[in-house]
Amino acid sequence: MLTQGDYFKIINVNSQQCLAIGSSSKTVGANAIQWTCINTSPGQVWQVRLPYIINHNSGLFLTIPRTGGGSIASHGAVAVQASGISQTSDTTGTAGREQQWGLDGDDHVINLLSGQYLCIGSSSTTPGANAIQWPLTGANGQRWTFQAWDITTNSPA
Repeated sequence: MLTQGDYFKIINVNSQQCLAIGSSSKTVGANAIQWTCINTSPGQVWQVRLPYIINHNSGLFLTIPRTGGGSIASHGAVAVQASGISQTSDTTGTAGREQQWGLDGDDHVINLLSGQYLCIGSSSTTPGANAIQWPLTGANGQRWTFQAWDITTNSPA
């Protein structure tokens, strides 16, 4: 059961690898990738406070960055981590929506600004493959499971 504010390992159904921030980076703009699930890897633990998904290690938000002109990123855009409400100069009323996510009950994680699905490109099973957004295809590379995680013991809750 997904409880708001709890911590999770987010696991790709196709590859059985964890959504992670590469090298457990705390840098704004670091790519979200998939990696072999490791109990002691802090970059693989996420706090779910929908509509936000926050990396426990960095405290930064899972985000699909906008293009240089501030418009919605197209399919294939790489998911990164960013500080809260990154588009403060936005005049369209969508500030921060690129950092907001929804779940559809069919193991999909959907970006609320673009309406596209978080996935691993080409349903790759290679560790280090980028997490991207893409229109719904039905592939398992677009499906995710949430494993409750105890951050004090670094083990399943």
